[in-house]
Amino acid sequence: MGTVDLWREMRKSFDFLARYPQTILCALPSAFLASVASFLVWDRGLSRIVLLFQWGVGIFFILCALFLALLTLGFITFLLWDFEVRGEASFRRAFSMFSRRFPEVFFAALVVGFLVGFFSFWFFFPGLVFGFLLMFTIPAVVVEGDDPFSGIRRSFQLTVENLGECFTFTVVALFFLVVGYLLFWAFGFLSLAGVAINTLLGGGILAYLSVFLSRLYLGLSRF
Repeated sequence: MGTVDLWREMRKSFDFLARYPQTILCALPSAFLASVASFLVWDRGLSRIVLLFQWGVGIFFILCALFLALLTLGFITFLLWDFEVRGEASFRRAFSMFSRRFPEVFFAALVVGFLVGFFSFWFFFPGLVFGFLLMFTIPAVVVEGDDPFSGIRRSFQLTVENLGECFTFTVVALFFLVVGYLLFWAFGFLSLAGVAINTLLGGGILAYLSVFLSRLYLGLSRF
């Protein structure tokens, strides 16, 4: 529909992180679990039984990382919304708002995390479709005060009405995630040092994509 200049939003997302680099701290727990999962999955110097166990633990960590990433998205949406309204981001105000809406955000993260995570592991393409259609669920719950299922309906509505912008965002997000995955794999050979590097790297990518997605949502919903 041509309602949002995505390239401008990308630049403004970088500008926001440059102005508030502490935002990346919010994403570090999720990035840490993802980096540990990557380390476990790519360790090939183990017996088959231990490696199979590590794969299972790695998948569990990835699911937990996905859930924490959705909670991080909720907090960053509060932070960015506060910035758009007041012209300055306050982590204290964002945390206060996040705390009041935490039950709704928590349940929405569970629902979205289960749908995207389950279908991504067992049926890859449906997982991408769910991730695409549900990308605005958390921001809708945060900004519009929706319950999780109303947030899902709102996300469906926004993505269907703005397929061009949403598809472009998905391509950009997948590019960052693929690059991040390759770097995770490369740094994974550095053992514990690789985990630390991947945590910082993953935190930066997650924080940026969360800011970008939040800006896209606010632009498309005209808040």
